[in-house]
Amino acid sequence: MRQSQRCEDAIRSNDKKIEDLGDALAELEKEMKEMKELVQGYERDVKSLKKIAVCGVGMMFMYYYFAM
Repeated sequence: MRQSQRCEDAIRSNDKKIEDLGDALAELEKEMKEMKELVQGYERDVKSLKKIAVCGVGMMFMYYYFAM
């Protein structure tokens, strides 16, 4: 009887650990999704900044070309 009680306790403990790991995994997946969305937003921002920089350089060249 004592042995079976210890086995049941061990099984419950392992089930609880598995449940906790599942919860942690779900939380990590949620955070990964949020990070992917942030990265995509940053990539869009970088593309916009590149376009702004290219336009600025082009305007400088045009200004100096016509000013000279």
